[in-house]
Amino acid sequence: MRKAKTRHESGQIETRLLLAILAQVPFEGWTEKALEGGGRSAGLSRAAAQEIFPDVRAVVCAFSVWANQAMMARIAAEKLYDRMRVRDKVAYALRARLEALAPYREAQRRLTLWYALPHHAPLAVRNLATLCDIIWKAAGDTSTDY
Repeated sequence: MRKAKTRHESGQIETRLLLAILAQVPFEGWTEKALEGGGRSAGLSRAAAQEIFPDVRAVVCAFSVWANQAMMARIAAEKLYDRMRVRDKVAYALRARLEALAPYREAQRRLTLWYALPHHAPLAVRNLATLCDIIWKAAGDTSTDY
């Protein structure tokens, strides 16, 4: 009988696959070929990798979520964050995200080009809006208006 994976184990496998795909992106771009190469590098079958990330858009979304979580972890680790002015909190959050993305600079550069394609624009705007919301909430903004 097959043992069911816990949510933690599934998250670890997804992160391992994401990082393996990110290592392929500088060579293959944000393509299905990068997904296949990343799956092989992560030691997953093609079916298992496709179950986690069925297409490139799913990887892009996971990368955005991963970067947001890395940024928030850096914010949480900063002891003086709560004492900063709002503009300094926003600047710190942006710097924290850029530092988290630094090892994946080429993947991020290629993602910027991928987002620039008209049919990817809605996802780009959605991920950017989510990032802005996270940063402003972390900075203490509690407004719910537009």
